[in-house]
Amino acid sequence: MPHLNLQYPASGAECIDDRMRFRRATLRAVRWYAGVHPWRGTPAARREKLRMLHRRLCDVYGKTTRLEFHRRHPACYIQAMDCIVLPGVSVVTYLHEFGHALGRDERGACRWSLNLFKRVFPQSFGRCHFEGHMLVRDAG
Repeated sequence: MPHLNLQYPASGAECIDDRMRFRRATLRAVRWYAGVHPWRGTPAARREKLRMLHRRLCDVYGKTTRLEFHRRHPACYIQAMDCIVLPGVSVVTYLHEFGHALGRDERGACRWSLNLFKRVFPQSFGRCHFEGHMLVRDAG
């Protein structure tokens, strides 16, 4: 696996490309996830929905990457363990870390996750703004 570039883009806005292409099965999986309303339900139900998306994306890409939730651990992809760790349910953060599991560096993971989120969740994307490379929900 190539060495991951740890340099984030100066702004997430520079990653946005409305012509970016995704596998049809990727779009189907993430659209399914959108349809189950990922932000609704108890924290446990929200985690389970994300686990189901994770299984679908792993099937699409032939991956066996684990997904774990640890409240006191920052979001990351641990390459040596092939494991995504999340402190909670964040669609963009999960997609970003899955981008790393696919071998993308920081810029590539930002580009993949932000464009996929924008494509499938355009209204939610529209209620956000960039703070550096991070997509942050607008207050209110």
